[in-house]
Amino acid sequence: MSQKPSEVEERVPKPSSTSKKPKEEQEPVEEVETEDHSEEEVKMEKLKSKKPKRSKKSTEEGKTENHSEEEVKEDKGIIKQGTIAEFMRKRTQLVGFDVGYYKHTQYMAEFTDNSLDAIEVSYWKDPKIYRLKEDFYFEYPKLENLKDEDLTAENLIKRMEELLEPVKEIVNTEPLLMIRLQEIEKPEMLSDEQEGRDIRMFSFECFDNGIGLVPTDLEKFGKYLASSKSEHLKQTRGSQGFGASSAFSDAQNTTGRPVTVISRHDGEKKATMTCFFTTSKNEKDYTIPPT
Repeated sequence: MSQKPSEVEERVPKPSSTSKKPKEEQEPVEEVETEDHSEEEVKMEKLKSKKPKRSKKSTEEGKTENHSEEEVKEDKGIIKQGTIAEFMRKRTQLVGFDVGYYKHTQYMAEFTDNSLDAIEVSYWKDPKIYRLKEDFYFEYPKLENLKDEDLTAENLIKRMEELLEPVKEIVNTEPLLMIRLQEIEKPEMLSDEQEGRDIRMFSFECFDNGIGLVPTDLEKFGKYLASSKSEHLKQTRGSQGFGASSAFSDAQNTTGRPVTVISRHDGEKKATMTCFFTTSKNEKDYTIPPT
């Protein structure tokens, strides 16, 4: 069956203005640019995904590792920081405590300075406390032999009472400073290093009726750089915190015996007694705590 030409023309589609060009007719430049741009973005995203992210935990671990390495480096150092007590305990000669019996003069000088300071403070606080009258003369009986085992805290109190017996009439009315230096009998048993040497041991006792020490000051007394005058910008007697502490160090280094201190502050009814060793850490190791 044949068709009419007009019908055939109607069935053939006419090209419209909105129809797309065939692929052969599209401009290739624009397509290449778009493809290149997308590939670069894909590459950047891949690189970002491959880059490791540090967590908080790993950061903290890193800091800990670095800190431990620094500590190890510090521990390997050869320079150490010492204390003033460690230095002075082995070098008491720097403040006058030389080897030999001449050191007794330095003992007297140091504790005489302390006693005069205490007497002056008490005097200027209450000038009427002392009433100087006529000269007072007394004589001590010959001292008995002193043994090392006699130097206990209880016996030292008795010895102090015996020391004050001849002057008990003026002990509360006159400024008083008394020092007793007595040789102790040589121990029967000596070490191999001491055998054959001229070993002599002494007991040094000092008393004054100055203002005394409060318990808090008594705890500091004997420590290096502990002084009531170290902050005053003026010339005063004493060694500014090195005198008594160096004397205590020298006594311990040469005898191995503790120091006993008894003090009663002005206005208090009871005295405080303490017995101690001083240490290289500038502290006190009490054999008898303050009581």
